[in-house]
Amino acid sequence: MAKQRGDEDNSSTQWKQMGTNIMSAQESVGQLNINPVITVESAIKEQPGYGILGARLLDHGGTRVAPPFGWNNDLRRYVTVFDSYLPDLVDHGNLMAGPVVCRSRGMVPCDCHGNIARLWLQKRKRDALIGIATGYCLDGDVWRRHSWGIRKHSLLESLGEREKYFGIRLEGVDADIFAFKVLGEEQTYWPLFNAEFAIKVRAELERRIAIEAGSSM
Repeated sequence: MAKQRGDEDNSSTQWKQMGTNIMSAQESVGQLNINPVITVESAIKEQPGYGILGARLLDHGGTRVAPPFGWNNDLRRYVTVFDSYLPDLVDHGNLMAGPVVCRSRGMVPCDCHGNIARLWLQKRKRDALIGIATGYCLDGDVWRRHSWGIRKHSLLESLGEREKYFGIRLEGVDADIFAFKVLGEEQTYWPLFNAEFAIKVRAELERRIAIEAGSSM
């Protein structure tokens, strides 16, 4: 079973939206040769839900949970990265079983989120995606942040099969929003966003932001 070791699943734009002074974990490890020390305990200080999620993941195996992290140039240290999907993972996350189909051709190493986002937007018949899953995978003894594809009767993996998958399903506009968040900042991928798609996603994002603002008042 081929695997990409290390904290590779933290490299996507979706998981480093803390400003331009944050580099992805994969980039910083390669450039600075520093081993990150980010634990669930440190992540809990930023988002308390990690305590619940971490315990739930370890109930399904493994010995450690690696929260998303990135290198902060200003602080000169690794920091946890805010995960907007954490509340949904705590409330609705579950194990996803089924045969795993591995897709390697054209995939970018260490970029599971971007790979699946691109495949979703390309809508190729051979991929047969009906949705995106995002959450955590069990890689050896460690749960790592990860995203993969959902097919009718299987899961689609872009970085090599993992032991277990725990996450939430994103379909329709939810999957569109995920892809937009992951790829929207990279101009290289803008051709994947036609005007109708961009208008629909932005309108839905604004609607959800307004609902959240109203509920917090």
